[in-house]
Amino acid sequence: LSLSESALLAGLIPAPSRYEPRGNPALAEERRLIVLGAMLEEEMISPDEHAEATAQRVWLAGPGVAPPPGPITAIHPREQAKTAFPYFVDYLQRYLAERYGEDAVYRQGLRIYTTLDPRIQAEAERSVAETLEGTEAPLEMSLVAVEPLTGFVKGLVGGRDFASSRVNLALGAAGGGSGRQPGSSFKPFVLAQALEEGISPTRSYSGRSPVVVGGTPFENYGGSSYGQVDLRTATTKSVNTAFVALMNDVGVPETMALAKRMGISTSDYQEGTHGLSIALGALDVSPLDMASAFGVFAARGERAEATPVVRVLDSEGNVLEDNAEPERQRVLEEITADNVNEIMRGVLEAGGTAGDNGIDRPAAGKTGTASENKDAWFVGYTPTLSTSVWMGYSDAPREMRNIGGVRGGITGGSLPAATWESFMTAALADVPVTDFTEPAPITDLADILRRRSRSGFDTRRLMEPRGTEPGVYVEELPAPAVNAPTATTTTAPEEDEREEGDDDEGGSLLDSLFPRQDDENEPPSRGRRAGD
Repeated sequence: LSLSESALLAGLIPAPSRYEPRGNPALAEERRLIVLGAMLEEEMISPDEHAEATAQRVWLAGPGVAPPPGPITAIHPREQAKTAFPYFVDYLQRYLAERYGEDAVYRQGLRIYTTLDPRIQAEAERSVAETLEGTEAPLEMSLVAVEPLTGFVKGLVGGRDFASSRVNLALGAAGGGSGRQPGSSFKPFVLAQALEEGISPTRSYSGRSPVVVGGTPFENYGGSSYGQVDLRTATTKSVNTAFVALMNDVGVPETMALAKRMGISTSDYQEGTHGLSIALGALDVSPLDMASAFGVFAARGERAEATPVVRVLDSEGNVLEDNAEPERQRVLEEITADNVNEIMRGVLEAGGTAGDNGIDRPAAGKTGTASENKDAWFVGYTPTLSTSVWMGYSDAPREMRNIGGVRGGITGGSLPAATWESFMTAALADVPVTDFTEPAPITDLADILRRRSRSGFDTRRLMEPRGTEPGVYVEELPAPAVNAPTATTTTAPEEDEREEGDDDEGGSLLDSLFPRQDDENEPPSRGRRAGD
């Protein structure tokens, strides 16, 4: 070993993962120079030796990569064959190091029982490899599969080649990379917040495009424009403008608080600095968080924190961690999760944005495509397995076009959805078919009050007691005004909205008494093209 190589290796000892040169080259170089400086200060090396060693540039060797001119300290990739399932092992090591410290992980003889299912992991790696076949880095794909009721991570792939990149894209920023924008795959959190607040899936919003809300323009994907669409149609066809209006009703902070409770741990969000575009996924998330959070829907509103570990014992057999019977926390009402599941089943059915990618069992999901096709997602689940698939360029987000036989821009409903379908079909081949719970209806009390107020009804008296009589006093409804003013809702961008939305709001008594006057019969206009 040269002096420079020795200093780099010595620098690894306090924190091997942190100073690993292929994963963190800047930190490894900084550490190497610190070691050389300390050796000079302790007079272990001469000033000339110090100057010669520090002049050597750290170079990450790779196939077809020419070394730079001058003296170098070369770092060669490890052989892939040395580690089976390298992305899962990397996730496991990071998880354990964060909880017990690297010294315990590497030196204290821990006995670790993992959640990994080798068959599911192998299918995950196969599905990703088949999609990426014929393409080259830095185009990447990640897939994470989580068991909803336990939080057990059954399979995890963070890219095409861990040995050469040392970056685990499944973990986002925690894996040495960065989070990526989920596009419209974030809409289910907005939908869930709306249902939690008592907004019915039959509530309708305008799907016209483009619109301007608060001075910000919003568009539907591909320039599609709609009339009035209910929340079911807005979700299955991914109508951006409708979801911007919905977010405006339910609130950005409230929606982000719900997403956090469900497992989204983005550091990109700061209250007061983000607007309605968050409804369309304008923040960074990781594939692991998305698979875990969608698992809450599958688990009917209960969350079990994602983990790669069933049990950890120390060298003497003492239990340090036991997740064999994981604790679950209720973060959504059952009725909310059941209705979200029913709505998102439509995404995988005819007319949905992933209508060609259904599997031979009940499943639900959501497509997502970031602006200019820079990131593409499909996150879908059955009652027993929740899986996220992300695709994009790892070095810097940029447009994906004409890849893998897909003409034009890559959307979440193209290669990511096809990869999800291939993986889930294989992963669940021997698993009994289970169905989602049929949802109970959500009565839109907020919509009732809004309509009555708009027609002159005093909503403050709705629950006002009258004398000593039991029950509540409901004022007699006035006759509907012929030209009653209406509240127009504007709304914002998305994916493969191929058909015009259904303008029918439903046939309730209140609808017949107080019909909306939102130009429902006006033909849709055409807006300019925008990202999902």
